[in-house]
Amino acid sequence: MTDLCTNAGGILKIVGYVILVLKIAIPIILLLTGAIAFGSAVIASDEKEMQKATKKLINKAIAAIVIFFLPTLINMVFSLIEEYNEDIKSSYGNCWTCVLKPSDCKVNDPSN
Repeated sequence: MTDLCTNAGGILKIVGYVILVLKIAIPIILLLTGAIAFGSAVIASDEKEMQKATKKLINKAIAAIVIFFLPTLINMVFSLIEEYNEDIKSSYGNCWTCVLKPSDCKVNDPSN
């Protein structure tokens, strides 16, 4: 199984970079849209709209935090599993490294 993860490392590395970009871009987009909605409610000076916008901004901030830390939480869960079973660690360690830390990914050179 280690060979599979090393051979597919290129694809997994691309997936890892996509996840890295998304985990940064999505929270920024959520916070910007929430701030814009809140700003327009403040400019309108409508109390009910400001309460709704505040609630939406808080929900978007929570979603942004969850999205940003989701890969870290998944990695933490799998590291607990890895400690429990060394076979999993040796078999799938490079797969998880490629997806969660693409810069540390070990990829087989196809020219060999």
